Amino acid sequence: MANNNPFGMPYPGRLADQSETPMKYYLYVSRSKVEMLFGQTEESSSKTVNWKQSIGISSMGVERQTQNTSALTLYNKLDKVISKLSEDPGIFLLNADAIASGPEYCQDTDQWNTSILTRSKGGKPDSYCLYKDQGEIITLLIGSPANLTGQSAPTEEWLISPSWSVDEFISDLIERYTVTAPDSKDAITNQIDHGIAGILGFCGSVCAYFSRKAVTVLFRVSHTHEITDQVWDDLEGAYGNSIFVGKPRTLVIGSPLYVALESESHAMIVHKED
Repeated sequence: MANNNPFGMPYPGRLADQSETPMKYYLYVSRSKVEMLFGQTEESSSKTVNWKQSIGISSMGVERQTQNTSALTLYNKLDKVISKLSEDPGIFLLNADAIASGPEYCQDTDQWNTSILTRSKGGKPDSYCLYKDQGEIITLLIGSPANLTGQSAPTEEWLISPSWSVDEFISDLIERYTVTAPDSKDAITNQIDHGIAGILGFCGSVCAYFSRKAVTVLFRVSHTHEITDQVWDDLEGAYGNSIFVGKPRTLVIGSPLYVALESESHAMIVHKED
């Protein structure tokens, strides 16, 4: 005999009728990226055409189309953007082979170190960072805390909306964390190596201590850099050889399109399949 609760529902266990596409609990969604990309989809174009065709019919038709367009929430638009991005060349999994091919967008489901940060002492949070060390690859993602959702979002009184880009944030990191200051005789390659060492110094001495969460992340790749022997010499001279467990050879820098919470067991299964 089935063991039912007072409302007639079977327990324990989940409901038998499950959607093929599970619902997501989003921690972060980049509004600017979603709006920019959605505006380039056929879905957006078709609604614009329908709206124009309705103008000559009646004002009621115009109102109806306007309501239909505005009914699309940020999350509806995100789904359509992801569907469009999945077309050729597609969204790549975060691994060494994919990064070597130069992808524009990558996705990963695993444990990530995440935190809200401020770049000025005693200031308000102005950045949201995600970090992952997966052996061969170090990945650092930078976003605005204004795009955090639900329980993760800071209050308006606490938050300032940054106007900086990923490149500006990275430049600031290099100034603060570069471990060997290049002199005027350094070749530009050595200056780049010193800058990468500074970014990795931030990752290993700060980001590695963020709290870890099981998440799915879809992000735009901004930069990829080879981690050369010169970089490791700089790092080991400043931090010793214990800042990273292994010796990663690629640094990936990007900006998240979305971050969704996952159960730890699901993240482990997906990561193992990848």
